[in-house]
Amino acid sequence: MPLVAAWGFGPGGAGAADTTRLDSLRGLVGMERVLANDMAAMYSSSFPPEIVFRKERPGVRLDPNGIAQGHTVDVLAQYLLQLGIADLMVEVGGEVRAHGVNDRGTVWVMQIDKPVDGPEHVRQTTVPLEDRALATSGNYRKFREVGGRRFGHTIDPRSGRPVEHGLLSASVLAQDAASADAIGTALMVMGPEAARAWLADHPEFEAYLVMDDGRGGMSVWTTPGWPVAR
Repeated sequence: MPLVAAWGFGPGGAGAADTTRLDSLRGLVGMERVLANDMAAMYSSSFPPEIVFRKERPGVRLDPNGIAQGHTVDVLAQYLLQLGIADLMVEVGGEVRAHGVNDRGTVWVMQIDKPVDGPEHVRQTTVPLEDRALATSGNYRKFREVGGRRFGHTIDPRSGRPVEHGLLSASVLAQDAASADAIGTALMVMGPEAARAWLADHPEFEAYLVMDDGRGGMSVWTTPGWPVAR
């Protein structure tokens, strides 16, 4: 959160970016800066989980933005499943989880947007969603200019700066929406090459990556198990 705010993407809105303190702010970043008494409770069936968090030092802030929408989807979907509703689709802010079939008796099919500027939702592709969750991360709608250069909102905690690589968006399929949400954000930090390598070591996730092809267009890479819309 301190780095996000320094680049003008914090809760205060688009104020002037303050990049003069990046080195000192990096010392406030990292999951090791926050201690929890029982992280296993996060994955229990009870809600809300009873977890006590403690900051290692003043200035550290928790930013749940990378999983908030996905986690909300999971809570709502789990609630509906517990009510005995077998056919459902829950979507919050573009993160979605589906079970069963739609009102036409067919598998739910979700759209993945093309990573282009503007408020319009232009279709990149579609994907069937069967008892899984889908989340897409990208920098194409939330960005700002600093010193004449355009930066996206995804911050690399290792450098303290917005990512600068050719990965435009990352869509992830997982068993739950919080995981899909988190992994999508992580892939956007990694960049194309590291993302492909990470996914090769984690076959439990499927991914659809859209990249800048370096010639003014886009290229697509998917994991071997990425489903094709029927």
